[in-house]
Amino acid sequence: MLQLPYPSRRRGGTLVRLFALLFLIAALAGAAALPAYAAADEESGRLSDGDQAVFHALASGKKIMQPHDYTAPKSPTVYLTFDDGPSKLTPQVLDILQEEGVKATFFELGEQVREYPDIAKRVVREGHALGNHTYDHVYQSLYGSFAEFWRQVKETDDIFAGTVGFRPRLLRAPGGTATNFDAFYFYFLDQAGFTVFDWNVDSGDSKRANVPASEMIDTIKRGPFAHEVTVLMHDGTGHAQTVKALPDIIKLFKDKGYTFATLSEQVKPEQFAVTKTKWPRAMPPGKFAKLAADVHGFNPAWQDQAKPASQQVKPVSPPPANDVPLQLRFGRAHAVLPPGSYDLEEGTLYVPLRFLASRLGASVAWDDRTRTATVRAGLRELNYEPNTGTIRAEVAGKPSARIPFADMKLAAGSIFVPLRATLTMLGGAVGGYSMLRDDRYVDIRPGLGAYPAFFTSPLY
Repeated sequence: MLQLPYPSRRRGGTLVRLFALLFLIAALAGAAALPAYAAADEESGRLSDGDQAVFHALASGKKIMQPHDYTAPKSPTVYLTFDDGPSKLTPQVLDILQEEGVKATFFELGEQVREYPDIAKRVVREGHALGNHTYDHVYQSLYGSFAEFWRQVKETDDIFAGTVGFRPRLLRAPGGTATNFDAFYFYFLDQAGFTVFDWNVDSGDSKRANVPASEMIDTIKRGPFAHEVTVLMHDGTGHAQTVKALPDIIKLFKDKGYTFATLSEQVKPEQFAVTKTKWPRAMPPGKFAKLAADVHGFNPAWQDQAKPASQQVKPVSPPPANDVPLQLRFGRAHAVLPPGSYDLEEGTLYVPLRFLASRLGASVAWDDRTRTATVRAGLRELNYEPNTGTIRAEVAGKPSARIPFADMKLAAGSIFVPLRATLTMLGGAVGGYSMLRDDRYVDIRPGLGAYPAFFTSPLY
């Protein structure tokens, strides 16, 4: 705060006041010439010449990001994304995605993961991607200062680590970055190792309460249909119409020839341009220095750079996910798949169909002419066609079902199928599991007798 000289009662006091007034005008003019953030210097802090240059560039609105290598998909690709979950609606979304053979990305709130940890775990188990969506979604707190936004990101990061066992590096800003983020927000999150994703197709499901499914579908039909499309949807409370619209949205993109994929750090993110924000806030140099140190301390890459070259950790290829035995436990009976005889990809276990079916008491027959594997278990019959990626399923007294784009792989003369989904089709379930390298097992509960949803679904 600028201190004015106290006016003198002596002769010449008028002159002192005049000089004080001129000094005040000059100081205010100088402050006005600086970027708004620099003018709000309420905290002391020394910045190096390089940091000063970065600080002033960010304060002027220039976006500064580290160089990244992104991989563009060969075919047109759509990334379905869901914000604000998990909620009681999320299992319905997951059921539809599983039936359609589609993977998606879920940007979840810390408070919701804490309330519905089992649903968050299911998202991971079924091969979907997770992203950080802050803790409570309250705009006034998140965009009043980056310090609060960062606190919520870190809190949610810890909740993810304790719930699903890892810390996602994807992030979406509640409400999107437009008019909410400034260059500082982008810079700090990038320095912390997060990839920030906006979208280029908005379903419109959050424009108001209870947006009809038909309106969402019409909105998405207008595109744009770029080579890579990131679609914004919500699976939080109050979005039952989104669940209703989802099968038609998936069909729309399938009909257009799109491949479905999850977002990752290798996907070039859709990001809105830096514009004037609607939130008044300040970033003094001292606060900038403290936040920069905090985000660098959060990022293992920065921690490593601070060490002498001899102590830096050299990047190594991670060990294969299937290089340890997998134990399948059927009550008192145990069966072991040796290393290399199964796959673990993005949280999904793939096991040989013949191995699993035989342990469940089902018969398996291979027709070399039609290249079809037929599994019979009680009243159920499943026909796997690996060449077309199709499963045809029948249950006595129920209409037959055709499941296109089924998740299966043909390798080394064996059909590999996702364990959980296959158990469901055969009337079983997963009772418990551990994917630790020194204790990897799955408890299987066979023959529950429940009909899978697709046998009664009108979609087939």
